[in-house]
Amino acid sequence: MKKDEQANVLLSLKNLYRLFTVKDYPVYSTGILGEKSKKGLTLVKFWDECLLYEWKSTKHGKMIFRKSGSQNRYHSEFCNRKESFPLYEVYMQEILDGLNAETFGSQVLIFEKFLKEKNYNHSVLVQKLRKFLGMVMESDPWLSQECGEKLIFWIDYIEKKQKDFSQSFGDAWLFTLLSLHAMAGPEISGAKMKLVRNREDLKPEYIWSCIYQESGETRQSFLTLRNCELFRKSVKASHFFGREEELYDLKEMFFNSGKYLISGIGGIGKTELMRQLVSWMEQEEVKCRIAAVQYEENLAASFSRSFLNLTGESVEERFHESIYHLSEEHQEKTVLFLDNMNHTEEEDPYLSELKDLPCTIFVTSRQKHLDGFTTFGIKAPQKSALSLIFRDNYNKILSREEKDRLSRLLEKEIFQHPLTLKLLGKAGTYYFGN
Repeated sequence: MKKDEQANVLLSLKNLYRLFTVKDYPVYSTGILGEKSKKGLTLVKFWDECLLYEWKSTKHGKMIFRKSGSQNRYHSEFCNRKESFPLYEVYMQEILDGLNAETFGSQVLIFEKFLKEKNYNHSVLVQKLRKFLGMVMESDPWLSQECGEKLIFWIDYIEKKQKDFSQSFGDAWLFTLLSLHAMAGPEISGAKMKLVRNREDLKPEYIWSCIYQESGETRQSFLTLRNCELFRKSVKASHFFGREEELYDLKEMFFNSGKYLISGIGGIGKTELMRQLVSWMEQEEVKCRIAAVQYEENLAASFSRSFLNLTGESVEERFHESIYHLSEEHQEKTVLFLDNMNHTEEEDPYLSELKDLPCTIFVTSRQKHLDGFTTFGIKAPQKSALSLIFRDNYNKILSREEKDRLSRLLEKEIFQHPLTLKLLGKAGTYYFGN
């Protein structure tokens, strides 16, 4: 590493990525990952695949980790931890608002899956982390002495506690803690992050027990990470209007088994219906094995990112391992949820594998046909439900005259989309037509 780089080592997402991918960063040593494992692992791809979906999909997270459109300046500034980046405080607050043992543990599982599949070198990782944090403490202007010492304390703590949990878990826990601090920017040494460093419910032993040693009988077992839109918090029943019949239909599909394409235009409520179905399964303690996959790129890549306990070196090998897990004979029903799949079989030939799987499958899509699947179309709710959606988000009492105007407005097809009505209601303004 060059001298000018040594003088400016920051705790940033880019530098955490460099630990894995650059042999001589922060000092020359054997690589944490082998050369094969690093192939194609760009900065953008690493954090896109390894950061918790829930953290990427907050209001400001969507702005930072946007992949479509023009080049994303926010992503570059955030990963490089530039002073000019304007969203550190608001974005970190969004993460902290939902930070608990479950979300922290979900991120640990993602990192652990990455480390295992890449056949990482534990001793080299620990050696590099110690050197890296030592250099960060000397040169990072936002890192206090207390913060740096506590982070180094956790490296020593994890090493001493190896008998209590696996090496890969301990390393993934450390990397999760470091990533949260890298994302905090100038807040890294503040009171809120100090609480994170010392919270009892985020300690490695507690997270380990939550993930691997939960007491009592768990009705649902997961073949995949819980890292997709499906496991974002569902809308409360008291705010879920006009979908009772569709939800009942989905419950019947679940009991009848089969393969179903849940089809409809974007934002019509397909994924929320799936969330409601999963929420019902949890409330009713329905016993089954669940695989939940966010579709991105193609089916093989999506499965490879999502399924746990895969050992194959290539995406192709891990895809076929995933297919095997879904095909295993098991006492419990196996259900696959595949969210936001908008490709045809011509665009993604891997999709043809789905029709022969012996498990129940729900696919949400804008497509209207998938070979081997029964299409279940999702349309706009009834006019009365649309009115309630708007009023529930408007948070003001409408006069009789305003209700009449809203009723006339909802006769126009352009205003019969649930997402449009939510946005209009939250904006606090809308057009009352004559």
